[in-house]
Parts: sequence; structure tokens; C-alpha cells
Amino acid sequence: MLDIFKRYEELQKENVIFSFSGEVSPELVRSTLDSLESRLEELEKNSKTKKKVFNVLVEVLQNLNHHIETQNAVFQIWTDKDNYRIKTGNLIFNRNVESLKNWLIYINSTTGEELRALYKEKLNDKFTPKGGGGLGFIDIARKSGQKLVYGFEELDEDYSFFSFQINIPKEN
Repeated sequence: MLDIFKRYEELQKENVIFSFSGEVSPELVRSTLDSLESRLEELEKNSKTKKKVFNVLVEVLQNLNHHIETQNAVFQIWTDKDNYRIKTGNLIFNRNVESLKNWLIYINSTTGEELRALYKEKLNDKFTPKGGGGLGFIDIARKSGQKLVYGFEELDEDYSFFSFQINIPKEN
């Protein structure tokens, strides 16, 4: 069984704010963001942390909606005393793994200043047919202030499972 599915079951017993497994659609993204915004209002008193978490959630869910190879995905958000953690999982074509991995490595190798410059540069690039200009992961790294955590597990000759996690530290 894939790690994220085991983790999905474990998270049911922990401080899970939201957990989803199934088909991703624009309607799901909208309703999930509405629900999570309300839940964050209840849970988080620090407005800066609340804003960071919500902004990262928007990017993560938009990435899932626009860039997954199949419509099914796993999405989770949970909290502990120090962090909010967001994890996603979805299928990706094997032919796309290397370029995505290289992109994530590159983003993780940049400083905050370099990320800002890269973001501005990407704003001038053409958008992909799916609507993105490569800004999502840059924006997630910028807004969270954290390195991107990810993994790829080859499933068969066509697909790999892509897992992605971002940790957002709570502000005092």
C-alpha cells in the first residue's frame, strides 16, 4: 500500500483539520477553501499564520485542480503544536516525473530573494494550456518560507504516484 494511504488512515486519529480522497473539481476546490477558511478562523488566532496557511491551501488546491493527470487525488491538512502540515498525492505520467523533480529541486535550491526574482520572471512567461505559468510551487515556497517535501513512487509503466508536503510553522 502506498505511504500516503497509510498516512491517511493514521491521520484520522490525529489532529486532522480536513482529509479528502477522490475526484478533484473546481466546485470541490471552492467548497473546500470555504470550509477550511471557516475552520482556520476557529483554530488559529494569529492572523499572519492564518493568512499563510490559507494562501498555501489556495495554491495547493489549484495545483491539484489544474495539473493532475487523472482527476483523483488525496489531500490532507493537519496541525500539531508547532506547524500546519498540508499533504497531497496524485498520479503523474512517468514521462513528466524527471522535469517536475528537477523543477522542485531547483526551487528548493533558491534563496528567498532568488524566489522573488524567479516569481517575477515567471509572471512574464506564457501560461500552459492547463492555465499555469509554473508559479504554483514557487508561490508555495515563498508563502510558507519552507523547503518543498516531495516523493515519487513508480506504479507501472505509465504512472507514478507524486506526494507533496509543505509544513507551515505557527507564528507566536
